Amino acid sequence: MATSTLPAGLAGRDRSIGDLFTASSVDKINQSPVALLSTLELHQGDGSRFDGGAAVVDPAPQGHKVVYKNNDVRLELSRLAKQGDPKMKIHGVVAFKCENVATLDPITFETPESFISLPKWNAKKTGSISFDFRTTEPNGLILFSHGKPRHQKDAKHPQMVKVDFFAIEMLDGYLYLLLDMGSGTIKIKALQKKVNDGEWYHVDFQRDGRSGTISVNTLRTPYTAPGESEILDLDDDLYLGGLPENKAGLVFPTEVWTALLNYGYVGCIRDLFIDGQSKDIRQMAEIQSTAGVKPSCSRETAKPCLSNPCKNNGVCRDGWNRYICDCSGTGYLGRSCEREATVLSYDGSMFMKIQLPVVMHTEAEDVSLRFRSQRAYGILMATTSRESADTLRLELDAGRVKLTVNLAPLPYALALVYTSGGFKLTENLQWLYKRRSSLSTGSEGSDRSIGDRFIVSRLDAINRSPNALPIDSGTRAHERRKRSRQGSGSSRLTAILMAR
Repeated sequence: MATSTLPAGLAGRDRSIGDLFTASSVDKINQSPVALLSTLELHQGDGSRFDGGAAVVDPAPQGHKVVYKNNDVRLELSRLAKQGDPKMKIHGVVAFKCENVATLDPITFETPESFISLPKWNAKKTGSISFDFRTTEPNGLILFSHGKPRHQKDAKHPQMVKVDFFAIEMLDGYLYLLLDMGSGTIKIKALQKKVNDGEWYHVDFQRDGRSGTISVNTLRTPYTAPGESEILDLDDDLYLGGLPENKAGLVFPTEVWTALLNYGYVGCIRDLFIDGQSKDIRQMAEIQSTAGVKPSCSRETAKPCLSNPCKNNGVCRDGWNRYICDCSGTGYLGRSCEREATVLSYDGSMFMKIQLPVVMHTEAEDVSLRFRSQRAYGILMATTSRESADTLRLELDAGRVKLTVNLAPLPYALALVYTSGGFKLTENLQWLYKRRSSLSTGSEGSDRSIGDRFIVSRLDAINRSPNALPIDSGTRAHERRKRSRQGSGSSRLTAILMAR
């Protein structure tokens, strides 16, 4: 253990400035700033360090240099201690030598289905995770783990299963931290700018009980979890990049949208550290024989969509070294919209019932359907439950699409779609309805409920909805409902009509 005492003149100057902070680095890796006191201790080999007397869980300094910085003051502590500088006090046996550290090569998750399974993260009271990532895709689950399922204490909702969980995800290009230690969920936007621009970003997550920070490129966002619980009880593997196809035994909290929507991460990851220990994720991918994981990171300069890979008028979007086809308006399926979709016909007295195997508690779904009809009235899709009034119903009403969402206690009727140019949705043309939404529903005969309050965004009056266009000569009409949550605040419900 090496201890340095700051000279009296320096300490006095610091006191005249007021509250100061120190930042130290190990081999040029900057650590989080902490309050400055009069001494600084470095413990080698025990996985912790002390900056200015404040303990920080961190990798023990086993690199080439340990440096203390404060404004214009710079002390190379390891060099001073080795040279026997009188300012440094050494306690115990300190070996001034270097150890070879394996190179932490980057890896690329090439598909949303690829992932790596890491051992359970034992971070009950304190913990830290840091890594670098790089992608151009807007959505993806980067890290996820949960604890043992437990039932709500609320007798009204005995079916609601809750778990402690930790997740870092990307939604619409923004990075989010999600955490629940049993007393309520926090959802923090780590940075107020999008991070899917193809550049490298460094993420550092630190927690101590209910409090902590998440940093992106040294821009720190503090958080405090609600309630009284300070223990994060994780019982499952820590998943990196996505989730296994067989999700038996996994519990997905309603707040983790990327898990519910199967948005796996596509892009690069490097330099993963968990509680100060480096993780060789390249070797783990090789041991697990993980498909779709490449031991390198490079970005192709050519845009994948330039070759027009999407067939049958599918809409192409450039991803990370791949193309993504939106086939929802084509009547075709497959990666390139090459496979014709199944078509069902109904005569007005027929219906198809899908029995859900388990109760669903969700905040996000992405459901789309394509229909064609000459009748002015009829139900296109509806969810029902014997025990719950929560409903989502999509129907034709006088030739217009009507979406009704009832999330107790108040119902919302959205987006009566009026058409222009003499067209009605019941004319012999094809229309596409696409919904991206949030609701909570259950299988028939099961009890479920949701307590969210909705704010309906500006739509104009319901009888002044935007004009729709028929799908004619490649033009598609979309009605999309999208709900997003920012932090732990209220939810927002929006409905818009788009023509492409």
